[in-house]
Formats: sequence, structure tokens, C-alpha cells
Amino acid sequence: MRKNGPFALAFHTLVILFVLAPLAIVVLVAFTPDETLT
Repeated sequence: MRKNGPFALAFHTLVILFVLAPLAIVVLVAFTPDETLT
């Protein structure tokens, strides 16, 4: 489990992106005014 190969590193970055992407979208939608969301 301690082997940090390039495949494991890419996999972890993909998982982090998939976890943080909906959170970033929610934050963007929450902080943008309603007029821009047509």
C-alpha cells in the first residue's frame, strides 16, 4: 500500500477531482447572483 507509482498518483488526483468538482460547482452556484443563471 506504500507504493506511490505514477498510476496511483494519477488515480488519487482523479478521485480528489471527482470529489471536489460537485463541491466547487455548488459553491460557484451559491456565490453567483441569480441574474447570471438564466
